[in-house]
Amino acid sequence: MKNRAMLVGIALLYGSVQATPSLRVLDPNRWWSSSQGTIEEAFVSVRPHGIYMEVGLYLTFSSRGSGLPQSDQMEVEFFLDLPEGSMVTDSWLWVGDDIMRAYVLDQWTASGIYEGIVNRRRDPSILFKRGPTRYELRIYPMVGPETRKVKITYLVPTTYAGSKATLPLPLDLLEVSKYPVPKLDVITWPGGVTGEPSILESQISASFVPDSDPSFGPFYRLSLDRAALDATPTATVVIPQPFHGGVHLSVLDDAGEGFYH
Repeated sequence: MKNRAMLVGIALLYGSVQATPSLRVLDPNRWWSSSQGTIEEAFVSVRPHGIYMEVGLYLTFSSRGSGLPQSDQMEVEFFLDLPEGSMVTDSWLWVGDDIMRAYVLDQWTASGIYEGIVNRRRDPSILFKRGPTRYELRIYPMVGPETRKVKITYLVPTTYAGSKATLPLPLDLLEVSKYPVPKLDVITWPGGVTGEPSILESQISASFVPDSDPSFGPFYRLSLDRAALDATPTATVVIPQPFHGGVHLSVLDDAGEGFYH
């Protein structure tokens, strides 16, 4: 059977207070042996979906500078908070050249499978929902100088300003890295609407430029270097939306089922 990443779909509601994001690498057999992890690469995709914005968060983790033995098989532990009303829709794990999509399972089934795979030294990931906005991601194993790459896709309720949709980028999640993330790449699709996406904050001089890719098709790309990330604690993407007389209607066709916003 092929290795698989796993997504836990059951919600464990422990209260609505947000906690601080954190990133650790640790030895699962010696829980006291741990260190702050590093995010080597970060990439965000943003796509409007009616009353929601679909966010794809791509992160590459490492144990660089952890001081842990490079021969050990380490586990990545990443706690994150998403905006109020967000919904995780899927999770992906890169295993070599393959990309594995998560299963959606109840907590106990997924935990049992994950722990069994960890004991057998294979390649799982697991994502728990720990509260209304709180999530815990675990990945195993990561050996020495290796990196592990994941994607988490989630929906965020759209905030509108006139005929434009706005979305704060998850810059706070990058602050958990032991070493500063060198840059953040962002892509978005305005959906054929007249006008280009932009960044709300005046401290950021970078702008979106048209681009295309065989996988993503035509899109707009923005690259925020370390200086831009240090210039402001927030970065908000602004995307034009097709309002007609103050109303926006969109239809999502999914295998013959119609969803209307």
